[in-house]
Amino acid sequence: MTLLTLVGGALLISAVGACLKETAKGFLPFLFVGGGFLLLAWAVERLRDALGALAAFSSWEVLSPYVKVLLKGLGVTYVVHIGADVCHDLGAAGIASKLELCGKAELLLLALPYLGEVISLALALCEGGA
Repeated sequence: MTLLTLVGGALLISAVGACLKETAKGFLPFLFVGGGFLLLAWAVERLRDALGALAAFSSWEVLSPYVKVLLKGLGVTYVVHIGADVCHDLGAAGIASKLELCGKAELLLLALPYLGEVISLALALCEGGA
């Protein structure tokens, strides 16, 4: 399935939703969540190869901890973004924004130990060059 087919499908789902907005309002969340699930399934299938390549890098001892954090960070961003989009689709924008804030906090906690390493390295370089 090509990307253009997916865009066409998403536009079709949106157009059907716009047509049913007045007559079948209760059906819209099911239509949008179902359509979103189909698109998500396609994205997961496409990401499998990329994640497999990243996972292969984790077998390299030097990169292993960094790749693991990168994969966790990618997982957090995708899960939070998808969850926030579903909340938006269901009309819960406030919950979606709080979920995004939680995801950002989680990413900060994942990156914090490595930020400390970068700062320590920068300080060591500054002291060594002075």
